[in-house]
Amino acid sequence: MSHKLCFLACRSLHNEVAAAIAAEQWQDVFAGAVPNRCERQPITWDALAALAPQDATQVIVLGKSCMRTTDEAPPGFKPTRFIPLENCFHLVAGTQLVTEAIRAGGYLITPSWLANWRERLKEMGFEPEQAGNFFHGFAKELVLLDTGTDPCAQTHLAELQECVQLHARRIAVGLDYLRLLLARLVTEWRLELTQKKNAGYFPPQQFRVVERVQ
Repeated sequence: MSHKLCFLACRSLHNEVAAAIAAEQWQDVFAGAVPNRCERQPITWDALAALAPQDATQVIVLGKSCMRTTDEAPPGFKPTRFIPLENCFHLVAGTQLVTEAIRAGGYLITPSWLANWRERLKEMGFEPEQAGNFFHGFAKELVLLDTGTDPCAQTHLAELQECVQLHARRIAVGLDYLRLLLARLVTEWRLELTQKKNAGYFPPQQFRVVERVQ
């Protein structure tokens, strides 16, 4: 049996997760995208089932409370881990950087979010020409955490800046932080497979492991 691991992250971070996997050249690991769910109800098992590829033998879900379920997996569901984050931006940047940017009034965004910023605004309930008042109500500036995954990110940032009329700045964060996190999770997954293989034990199972990533 060929075992495959799927990471699920929202579309605001999907490209970053996919790029980190590609950089590590993991042939048995891939990324799936979840529609943005900021400030929405936690994702359901039915929604996860529709998003998890059929050939995935384990799923790891990355995100805040909106990416966690509150009940147990239904019978026969793929083995799933939930890695809850205090802030989704901790996937690509350290706690101090994120905290300081938010305290200074920054509205944090990623290249993945920016790539389709007009669609993201509509998901938030705004047409582009209506978004300025909303942003001015709580943010002093736009802060791009630039992971280097989109060569057009600065162009998209300038477009959004013109739309909402806020100061904008870029912080280069790269993918190293995310790659370290994913490498740990992949190593744990491989170790678990090796232990079960050595024991000749691969029963169907379902479980939830919840841990906090600092």
